Amino acid sequence: MRELTENEVLDLLTEGYCEEDIKNGYGEYYCYGSEVIIDGALVIEKINMVNKFDDDFEASRQAEKDGVIFINDIEGLEKGCYIDTPENRKLCVDKLKEFPAYRVENLMLNHPDGDYWEAYSEYCKVA
Repeated sequence: MRELTENEVLDLLTEGYCEEDIKNGYGEYYCYGSEVIIDGALVIEKINMVNKFDDDFEASRQAEKDGVIFINDIEGLEKGCYIDTPENRKLCVDKLKEFPAYRVENLMLNHPDGDYWEAYSEYCKVA
């Protein structure tokens, strides 16, 4: 992985990323507009320009190693995706009730192929 130039770092800072997130290659963000992630939920996302991770799943695994705690004990909620805060827990529980399509069982049935789903399945075996 190549180092970011000074101008690239300045661009990221100007766009609102903090130095720690740039260094880590990921940050905590509220998700909106996804078909599979609960709207308004706090999650880890990779910073594309930093190019440290292939995807958000990989960035989340690094965040977990760095001490970020994820909600892993709510049935039907994707493990290792949603950051564990009281507000995020409430939102996720409420949205799972209101929109059952967010349940992992449904997503796994609708998307049986792809590296992400294989990685998720492997992660669940380990977690």
